[in-house]
Amino acid sequence: MDAVINRFIFLLKKQGVRISPAESLDAMQALAWVTLHDRDTVRAVLCSTLIKDVRDQPVFE
Repeated sequence: MDAVINRFIFLLKKQGVRISPAESLDAMQALAWVTLHDRDTVRAVLCSTLIKDVRDQPVFE
């Protein structure tokens, strides 16, 4: 799972989304608290921990 999330973060950063190492860790820690089978919840957690600027939302989607 970590590899998948790290790859996703890498791809976001490659597209210009600014994500700090601390924010990456926050995302991983937040995912530990949710049911990973619930796709909408995982998406919401990742968006809320990784996306700070509304202009980056389309890249996330």
